[in-house]
Amino acid sequence: MVDQTSPRVIAESLDIHELDQLFEVDLKPLKNANARILYKLFLDSNRSKHLTTLDIQDKLKSTDLMLRKKEINAWLGSLQIAGLITKENMRGKPTTIDYRGRYTYDLWRLTEKGRDIANKISIFSSEKTSPKGRENVEKDANYEQSGEKNLADSHRRLDLNTMVLLRAILHTNDIVTLEELREQMSPSAESLWEMISQGNIDGVLTVETERSTSITAKIFGFLGMPKRRKYRLSLTEVGQRILQSSDA
Repeated sequence: MVDQTSPRVIAESLDIHELDQLFEVDLKPLKNANARILYKLFLDSNRSKHLTTLDIQDKLKSTDLMLRKKEINAWLGSLQIAGLITKENMRGKPTTIDYRGRYTYDLWRLTEKGRDIANKISIFSSEKTSPKGRENVEKDANYEQSGEKNLADSHRRLDLNTMVLLRAILHTNDIVTLEELREQMSPSAESLWEMISQGNIDGVLTVETERSTSITAKIFGFLGMPKRRKYRLSLTEVGQRILQSSDA
């Protein structure tokens, strides 16, 4: 039966610690392509309960990834820390190749958590949720037809101060201080930062803190006299279109 849980209920039940656990532990090794390939090897080896490094090296021959045994063990360790795979206490011989040697190897296997994460990833990337899914393609088509209307609605939601901010950003360098923007707009630094934050939320601009690596900045910081913080600001495509529409 299809789960009819409301998206709002799911969103409200999410805890920040659960999100940290998911992205900083459970999925952290999968940020790396090497770890993803090794994880996929375990998922594809349903008929073998265990895999050894020799099995993995043999399977990697069919990919473009060439890893030494030491590198393989390092990535297996990261997957184990995340709880996606585990190493048995006993050692054994390879399970997917014809091996007649006398050496034994560490035995690795996929955990229940590893299977569960794979199932959740499969659901997340399914046709219904994928950007290329039929449902989303239809939504994209409807969006194209109502694009101008959405743009106008977004425009109406922006207050006058935000419009002034967009114009100020358009006529400044991409790296500025809050004081430099204030000279063009005249609000307080607190109000300006509030507008920048809201503009970022509304998707009309992006903001990043520019961190200086110069020796001078480090000396000032060490002495407790930090120089003025700078920000990298730029208009998004939506911000530019809204501004162009207001100037028309």
